[in-house]
Amino acid sequence: MMHGARAGHTATLLRDGKVLIVGGGDATAELYDPGTETFSLTGPPVEGRLHATATLLSDGRVLIAAGLGLTAGPDRHLALLSTAEIFDPATGTFRSTGSLAQARQQHTTTRLEEDRVLVAGGYRGNICFTASAELFDPATELFSPTGFMLSERIGHTVTLLASGAVLVAGGSNGCAPDAADDPPWDPLFAELYEPNSGNFQGTGNMSTTRIHHAAVRLANGKVLVLGCIPAIQNLHQQPPNPSYAELYDPGPNTFSPIAGLTISHERYTATLLPSGMVLIVGGEDTTGTPTTEVQLLDPSSGVLSPTGALGAARVGHTATLLQDGRVLVTGGTDAYGNALAAAEIYQ
Repeated sequence: MMHGARAGHTATLLRDGKVLIVGGGDATAELYDPGTETFSLTGPPVEGRLHATATLLSDGRVLIAAGLGLTAGPDRHLALLSTAEIFDPATGTFRSTGSLAQARQQHTTTRLEEDRVLVAGGYRGNICFTASAELFDPATELFSPTGFMLSERIGHTVTLLASGAVLVAGGSNGCAPDAADDPPWDPLFAELYEPNSGNFQGTGNMSTTRIHHAAVRLANGKVLVLGCIPAIQNLHQQPPNPSYAELYDPGPNTFSPIAGLTISHERYTATLLPSGMVLIVGGEDTTGTPTTEVQLLDPSSGVLSPTGALGAARVGHTATLLQDGRVLVTGGTDAYGNALAAAEIYQ
């Protein structure tokens, strides 16, 4: 059991095998020790955050960036944050670092091969999403602007490819379907961030739009993209018979469908196991109710197999692959909308 109930938190595997859990409703942080299977408080963080990102740097520190603060502003909404902080596992302390150029939440971060961190997209306030991106340099601890994505995105995925490029797929740009600024609405096209040029460029089209989906880079370098097809589609662009699951091949930059694979729920976590199987945990059913379902997906055959069940139905949780191959599941919300302090281990 964690020390506090958490949803909208982060969970980061540290180099020593422990897991750093930050935010999600209060200004605390804790460490999970797989050896003793216990949680202990650390920190505290400089600021409490919701929907921030946590990125492990090559030196073992963790960058915590942006998100929502826990105090409402004059408009009675939680304030968007442009601040960032760094956790040092050697001392168990957080300290402030450089601030982002753009305050944002529900953005994505990716540690690039040269150790800079790419921050992309997210919600920037006033019902607006952003296509802006920036880079954090651990040497200077400063953020600097980089190229803009080709579309505003929130609810997208980012996947570091073997080439060092970053695949950006799915999400919504916030426009209503068939709005005057189509295309795109919930873009079908994916894009690549090229670290050498600092630019984004278009790549293959998916068979459907996706928001808050899952993307997993497999051992063969391809990217498995799963689920979260919105009920309302862009009528100008949406192809017929969209595929629930598809594979992105970075060689020809194309997506290909996986026939016959459908998962009955959405907004689950998808974790690549050492065996090559993908662990699907929790999420919500078609009525929006959190589920206890846990399944194993074989990417080579598209076959799903039930494997145990969660002790508590949950959505918005985290799933972290531990160094010993087990998976730690933390937090999220239950069927009544309550944040959970319960944690579980898949083994």
